[in-house]
Amino acid sequence: MKDFPKEEFELRWARAQMLMDRENLDAIFITERTNYRYFTGSQTIQFNNKQRPMTFVLPRRGKPAMMVYGLEVALVRDETWVDDVRGYVDVPFPPSLVVDTFRDLGLETGRIGCELGS
Repeated sequence: MKDFPKEEFELRWARAQMLMDRENLDAIFITERTNYRYFTGSQTIQFNNKQRPMTFVLPRRGKPAMMVYGLEVALVRDETWVDDVRGYVDVPFPPSLVVDTFRDLGLETGRIGCELGS
């Protein structure tokens, strides 16, 4: 069940895209729990397991995508307004999923803002 209307998430994405424009970023790559929840509406216990990342990428232009643990795909699709939800089978997290997703979104040579905290 979705917590907020689609328009709310579109506003959140649009504000972030305006900031990306200002900072000359082609996308942001979200990996932190709070930001993931803010941009997707999805709640998951997988953040307690660092080997099963749940991620979101928002391009400056175009539609966002999510890369999530495979057993969470159905739940994520129910909770979020993101149409492009890609699952992976299990640990270890496949880096090729990120590469392929970025390539599919036209970001293979883009400037990507990433969260690099603890």
